[in-house]
Amino acid sequence: MMGGDTTNPCRDDDSYFSTALNGTPVQIGFTPKRKSTWNPNSSNYGYTLINAYNNSSTDTKAFCTKYCGCFSSQNSIKYITDSDFNSWSKTTYEAPFLKNVTLSNGSSSGGISTESASFNDGQCFRIKNANSGLYMQVEGAKAQNSANVQQWGTSSDTIHDIWKVYNAGSGYYYLISCVGDGGTYALDITGSNSGNGANVEIYRYTGGNNQQFLLSKNSDGSYIIKTRVSGGQSAVEIVNALNTSGANVQQWTLNGHACQNWFFESADNPGCILDTNYNYEFQNANSGMVMDVAGANMKSGTNVQQWTTSHGKWQQWILRRFNSSNYYYIRSAYNQNFALKANSSSNGGNIALEAFSTSDSSLLFKFSKNPDGTYLILSRSSKEKCLVEVASAGIGSGNNVQQWEPTNHACQKWKVNKYNLDVNLTMSNPIVKTQVFKDDDCVHTVIFMK
Repeated sequence: MMGGDTTNPCRDDDSYFSTALNGTPVQIGFTPKRKSTWNPNSSNYGYTLINAYNNSSTDTKAFCTKYCGCFSSQNSIKYITDSDFNSWSKTTYEAPFLKNVTLSNGSSSGGISTESASFNDGQCFRIKNANSGLYMQVEGAKAQNSANVQQWGTSSDTIHDIWKVYNAGSGYYYLISCVGDGGTYALDITGSNSGNGANVEIYRYTGGNNQQFLLSKNSDGSYIIKTRVSGGQSAVEIVNALNTSGANVQQWTLNGHACQNWFFESADNPGCILDTNYNYEFQNANSGMVMDVAGANMKSGTNVQQWTTSHGKWQQWILRRFNSSNYYYIRSAYNQNFALKANSSSNGGNIALEAFSTSDSSLLFKFSKNPDGTYLILSRSSKEKCLVEVASAGIGSGNNVQQWEPTNHACQKWKVNKYNLDVNLTMSNPIVKTQVFKDDDCVHTVIFMK
């Protein structure tokens, strides 16, 4: 065992032996024949010590008795993680250079998972099981609480096998199903059950631990989807490693089988459907200000910025759906002859007004609902690679609106506020007359609008 003795850095310290099978161990007296010039210490080396012998059942014999040898059930066989080892360690010297590495069980091909995933919020994937080649999907595309999750084949027009990834903190992620409005239902461990066989379903997003998953990357590019409700000791898998369509998705202790490995295949964001019977105001989640036409100037090229809300029609927008797709024209409620346009396909592309035309695809945008109720606005001009945002995450009136690739910042999220088309009071529809009269001892106020 190595120690920090500066005069004898490589030494044996507290090792024991016994001459009888059940005899009392005796400490070994050890003197090295040759001393090392390398001194392992806290500046260059890290390690954990376990007692060779003690009376607390945390020594090497007790460790080997618990984890080595034959077992009568599969559930007893496991990979030893850092958290398992903590209760056995006597002393730990932290490594000075190696920090926060997640080690998990290997894939069926022998790869070891050492890399935690990093994704952008709202990034879309189809999730394919490494064992069966089938995809995780919501049974029957049901957008409802407790809809079951199973495996099935895929096609280009299905959305109930598309999942959006969102950071939950501490290395965990939410997996949001694209069924329904695409932002309401999360992958969920039924009843927050931490045991083997717990069912995997979708349920309205709550932010609970049973909806949080650690995505650990294997050497073959697949991922293990570890469940937080089990403390990371179990994973999402296909029951009994079945290869058939309709086989159920469940939670089970990490076991290294390929049915617990999943490939995340990039998918197009399907967007969502919004009601076109309203005026909309787009309020930035970072600044609290709304998207505004500079100077209320209705002509091509007028810049779009953020500004304190006045509920003016130049701060409101009417959505018109493009055919049966989830693309929309975002037309000014002040003058529908003009619409929002992304002026380029790359980062920093300006958002401005342009004369409305059904032949200009740079006027098309897609909305993607987030689980917190805000929306991402994707530009067709960038082929959905860029999001509408406030430049430099500015929080002041007049800060520019542009497009940029995902940054996971709140300046790329928008609250969508609805206003009725027929009763909306705006600066461009001022009150022109108020009359008060009495009838049967009641006082009535009538407001006449232009």
